[in-house]
Amino acid sequence: MLLSLSHDIKTPLSAIKLNAMALARGLYKDEGKRRAAVLSIHTRADEIERFVSEITKAAGEDFMSFEVTQGEAFLSVIITKIEARYASQLAMSGTEFVIQKYDDCILSCDPDRLAECLQNLMENAIKYGDGRRIEISFDKMDGCELITVSNTGCTLETKELPQIFESFHRGNNADRVQGNGLGLFICKRLMGLMNGEVYADIRDECFYITLVVKIP
Repeated sequence: MLLSLSHDIKTPLSAIKLNAMALARGLYKDEGKRRAAVLSIHTRADEIERFVSEITKAAGEDFMSFEVTQGEAFLSVIITKIEARYASQLAMSGTEFVIQKYDDCILSCDPDRLAECLQNLMENAIKYGDGRRIEISFDKMDGCELITVSNTGCTLETKELPQIFESFHRGNNADRVQGNGLGLFICKRLMGLMNGEVYADIRDECFYITLVVKIP
């Protein structure tokens, strides 16, 4: 279906490009023809918007398989895996990487999936931060462990926070960064399947994103 929709987009896109080029070159001398060309562009753009909505819906519902094997794991095992993966890389790039002290505890989770969520948060911090500092901090609340990844240099606007967990959403700070807008969407889905949660905040030009993991 995705391949079919992608193919269908090419027809209205070609019409838009042809009409836009003709308008830019002043080929339509008659005002009526110019208006018709503009109307055609608008109509074709509506078609593309509909196709994109269908693709996004398909991707959000069926594109990826989200399977979780719920179990238990020590917090220290998860954090050690993240530290081993990123400490050297960040040291080489000159980024200060801080892991705050924490009380080790058992978490109710799929260890591999929880590590995957943390890796997504770390990758986002590397891509969208300013490279000065990335920190992992911890807290406990209502029988849950709160694991927060934060980075300096946040340029995302606060008004965009409600949309950042949507599939294929890319914020205003993503213009020069490659990505597909799926990292936080995947985190949201996985944390929900593990009976947890994820939320984000912006304070003092720093981006904070927190995984809420139940303690059995």
